[in-house]
Amino acid sequence: MEMTSIPIQQLNPAFTRPHPSNITVYDVEAIQSLVPYKAHEHRMVEFLPRSIAANHKHYHQETMCASGGELTLYYLDDGGVRQKLIINPEEGTKLLVTIPSMLPHVLINHSNHPAMLMYWTDIKPVEAIKMDVFDIHTI
Repeated sequence: MEMTSIPIQQLNPAFTRPHPSNITVYDVEAIQSLVPYKAHEHRMVEFLPRSIAANHKHYHQETMCASGGELTLYYLDDGGVRQKLIINPEEGTKLLVTIPSMLPHVLINHSNHPAMLMYWTDIKPVEAIKMDVFDIHTI
């Protein structure tokens, strides 16, 4: 079987201000224009240090970007093999990641710092289907 494709796009800042400001600004509307479907819902979630969005899958597609912490997505490919993707892999790099409908996954903040996740869905989310496909103590 083929590995499940997770569409990933690198986000570019609208502008940056060097020292002494040291800020980077992203245009939220520009980011939303990259979402590969008409967004039904747009939310922001805070992941506290070492927090977990439990094993689950859902009927909606979900497109997300994150900042802070080390937010890692674990998912099962079509062959049932666990894959790993760090959503915010290094300082200054921001990714837009789309999770297909019914893909088993878990999100974990492995760091000692909070992470913020912004996400969009293609339909109104309904209750997630809880799964037991990842042993969260081994990842």
